[in-house]
Amino acid sequence: PILKEKLINNTDLLIEVLEQFGFHNVKIIKDEIRCSHEIDSNPTAVTVRLDNLISRCYSKNIKGDIYTLLQWKSGMNFYDVHNRILSIVGDEEVIVSERKSFFGGRFKRYVGQVKLKEDIYEEKDIMSYLKIPSIRFHEDNITFKTQQKFDIRYDRETNYIAIIWRNVEGQIVGVKGRNNNDDDDRAKYLALKQFKKTQHLYGFYENYNDILRHRKAFIFEAEKSVMQLDSYGIPLGVAVGSHDIDDQQIRHLKYNVDEVILCYDKDVELEVIIKQAQRIKDLLRIKVGYIHDKNDLLEGKESPTDKGRKIFCSLLKDAVFL
Repeated sequence: PILKEKLINNTDLLIEVLEQFGFHNVKIIKDEIRCSHEIDSNPTAVTVRLDNLISRCYSKNIKGDIYTLLQWKSGMNFYDVHNRILSIVGDEEVIVSERKSFFGGRFKRYVGQVKLKEDIYEEKDIMSYLKIPSIRFHEDNITFKTQQKFDIRYDRETNYIAIIWRNVEGQIVGVKGRNNNDDDDRAKYLALKQFKKTQHLYGFYENYNDILRHRKAFIFEAEKSVMQLDSYGIPLGVAVGSHDIDDQQIRHLKYNVDEVILCYDKDVELEVIIKQAQRIKDLLRIKVGYIHDKNDLLEGKESPTDKGRKIFCSLLKDAVFL
C-alpha cells in the first residue's frame, strides 16, 4: 500500500512505470490513464484509475490492480514486479534488500520514519514438513484442493499440522502449527516458525487476485475460516490470527477493496466487533460491515464458516453495515 500510495500521489511517476513496463500511448483522460499494451494496439484498451490504481485491459480480459496489470504484461511474479517498480521509483524511503532466490535472504523495508524488519524464511526451511493433506481439516469442511492451494503440510517431528503464513509478495514469514492429536496435552496451536502475525493477513496472498476482482474481503480470526470459505467457492477471506486487528493489517487492504465484512467467532462480544469495524472504516474510508448471529445459528466459539456454506450465507444476509 505504501508504494501504491506513492504512485497515486505522483501521476508522472505512474506514467513512467507504465512506459518502463512496455505500455504505449499513455495519456490521462479525466480520472484515469488510458494506454495500449502494444505500440499498434488500441490506444485506450488499457485503463488505470488514478485514485486507487484499479486496472483493466479490456481486449485481454485482465482486471485487478496495477500489480495485476504489470504481472500480466511482464510475465513476472508479484515480488519481481514490486522490486522492478522500486528500481524505477528510486525511492530511498522504500527499500527492499536483494535476494538470490524468491524465498531467500532477509527483508528490510523503510517506510517514512517507520522502520520495519521482517525475517523471511527460505523454501528449504519448510522442506521437512510433508506435503500431505490433513484429514482433520477435511472433516472440518476444508477440501483437499483448498489445502493444496494454501500449502497445508504436516510436521512429523511434532505431530502438528503446518499452516504456512506468507506476506503479500508470497514469501514465507512464519509457520503456525495445529495439534493433530486431541488426546495430546500440548498447546492446541504453537509457532513452528516464529513471526509477527500483526504485520500480515493470512490468505491475502493466496486470494489476492479474487479480492481485487470483487473489491471485497471477509476478515476472520482464524486461518481455518479462510480455508473453509475458499472450500465453499468464496475465495475472499483473510485472517488476522486473533480478534484484535493491527493497523498494519488493515492497511494491506487499502486501495484493494471497496467493502470489508468482519466475520468474528460467536464468543466475541458485539461491542468489540463494532469497535474493530469502526477502526477499519476510519482507516480505509470504505463500506464496512460485520456479521452478528442474532438468530443463534452458531454455538460456543464457532466461526461463521464452521457450519457450512448455507449457514454462512444466512449470516451474511443479516450483516450489519456501519
